Amino acid sequence: MDAQIYRSVGPDGRVQYSDKPPTGESGKTMASKGISATAVDELKGEWVVASATVNGEPVVDEKIVGAQWMFSGTDWTVTTRKGEKGRFTFQLLPESGPKEFKYAPVAPSTERAGEMIYERTGERLRVAYMEIPDQRPAGFEPRRKQVIINLTPKAAAQGPGYASAGAGRDACSILRNAGARTLLRAEPFVATPAASAGTDAACRLEGAAGMRVSVQLIPVANRATLDSERAKQVKQAQTAAAPRTVQDEPALGEGAFVVLRGNSTLLVALKGDTMMMLAVDVAASNHAAVMQFAQQVRSAL
Repeated sequence: MDAQIYRSVGPDGRVQYSDKPPTGESGKTMASKGISATAVDELKGEWVVASATVNGEPVVDEKIVGAQWMFSGTDWTVTTRKGEKGRFTFQLLPESGPKEFKYAPVAPSTERAGEMIYERTGERLRVAYMEIPDQRPAGFEPRRKQVIINLTPKAAAQGPGYASAGAGRDACSILRNAGARTLLRAEPFVATPAASAGTDAACRLEGAAGMRVSVQLIPVANRATLDSERAKQVKQAQTAAAPRTVQDEPALGEGAFVVLRGNSTLLVALKGDTMMMLAVDVAASNHAAVMQFAQQVRSAL
């Protein structure tokens, strides 16, 4: 008969294997702590932030998008695209809902401590936290003051598979090549400094008279994310102070939709495993031009 192998996690967060049952505090199994045995493995490694939303809206903050995260043992390190580094310690919490860990900054960092929920789907990692101290996110549905971050493995980000994840493309180049200059009636400029090639999954360009266009490429596992985003937009439209309309847009693919609000247009579509969120602020009379531009952007994904 084959010997039974026991799996446990030591005090340093390292996974251990033995042919003897674990004993003592350091030998407690993850299950005995209310934590799944694979929880540490799900976070372990180096990641790149592919995209992020705050209050349900895409962001291009260079301190977030394109940053590199590394989980090792009980250490968590974040390095921004500018090379700014922050170090934290983290601890997994018992599972009573979404998987969760609490974290605390390591001096000389002045960041606050907090809690994050997370979920791992294949080679994708998603985390969420609240900008308001002492508040904990209950799930991944967008809400006020909640930050949701999508990450992809760093190894994939540097290799051929990264582009297929929708995160390693140069979003600014996609906008320019799709005709942003013509749409905005001027040579646009990047409102936020672009990331280095291979890590820029979001971009905002501005032209004359306040006209602007932004895009975020969000890696998704299936169409459920697109449908969830549509449901959220419909709900917001029902309670919005300013009139807005949500309608299907089959020209951008199955399940695609558009949100119209004055001179602002949000187009959301899926291609492969990438969800495109394209926001355009131009004269409402240019809707045909906006649609043509959106089709060009989607074709480039």
